[in-house]
Amino acid sequence: NSPRLHLLSRMIMAWQENQPWWRSRLPYLHDPLVVAALCAPQFFRFATLPIRVLNHGPLVGWTIPRWLNGPTVHAALSVEKAQARTWILQRLFATEAEEQRHE
Repeated sequence: NSPRLHLLSRMIMAWQENQPWWRSRLPYLHDPLVVAALCAPQFFRFATLPIRVLNHGPLVGWTIPRWLNGPTVHAALSVEKAQARTWILQRLFATEAEEQRHE
């Protein structure tokens, strides 16, 4: 019954209302994973690699490894799902006092 969870609930509802009928109604955890990667990188395996974002064709917007010269990124290649999920949920359900201890 925290303000944080009420906000999260409203955000998920807005996301669900704006999804096409053929997509899952379950929310994806992309944004919390970005926060976890920044705050708890021990749950991820990273590599620096060149990439390319496709800008035409049926796969527009997809990011693919680029084996030739090109810009490089520090990419997360894998995640310890259970540990990252626990970390995220602990932060979402934490009281303000608990959250201040983590800072």
